[in-house]
Amino acid sequence: MNIVRWSPHRELSRFQDEMRRVFDDFFPRFWEGREPVTTGWEPTVDVSETENEIIVEVELPGIKKEDVNVSLENNI
Repeated sequence: MNIVRWSPHRELSRFQDEMRRVFDDFFPRFWEGREPVTTGWEPTVDVSETENEIIVEVELPGIKKEDVNVSLENNI
């Protein structure tokens, strides 16, 4: 019997391949005859809060800060 060196990367790659096969087998049948679900563009957002303020950081490439309007009504 030969000694085979264990490679976690190889094992993860095999697991990833198997999961890809599972999803590829499932989703074509699941979505068959249905319209694909599409969503609009959603920017990356980071929200944090201090005692006195809510800080919202958003990645909006190509948009000027002056062109963005943020509002808060009824805590929403």
